[in-house]
Amino acid sequence: MRRCFFSIEVTCLPFTNTLSLSATAGSSILFYDPIEYLGYSQNLTIEINKAGQIGTVLFDTYQSNIYGNTTIYNGTLKLQNGAIYGANANAGTFELQENATLSVAGSGNAINAIGNVTLAGTLAIDLTGVTADSTDTALTLNGNVSTTNSNTVIFTAPTLDDIYNIN
Repeated sequence: MRRCFFSIEVTCLPFTNTLSLSATAGSSILFYDPIEYLGYSQNLTIEINKAGQIGTVLFDTYQSNIYGNTTIYNGTLKLQNGAIYGANANAGTFELQENATLSVAGSGNAINAIGNVTLAGTLAIDLTGVTADSTDTALTLNGNVSTTNSNTVIFTAPTLDDIYNIN
């Protein structure tokens, strides 16, 4: 498989402030660099797989300084290798709807949404490589976290050492 890496700039149309990311089944949108929204005074609306797509949107390693509200309607949002989704001062919300999955792999991943963090879908946490050290975390949720009865949490860990410190 051949991979092409390139830099892109995403521009929101005036007055909409909406970014829609849609990945069809078996496809992925991969961010190996951070994304930023420079409209600090205005909240951005990010919609992931709104029209029923079930692919994956991946953020790897970096903090994406996003200010605004994010909804994952379907498919998977995956954070890995210390990816942080949302700016430190993001006053927006993060919503994982019932048919969606938030997947994390590795340690140091985080969701920043000082508003509400609502988890109605599946939370899949791969603890491979996360140590039993109390300072090593797979996922930090920064905001007012709430779950629903339909929320499912799945842990993957190859050895007992990887799950030693689940709180």
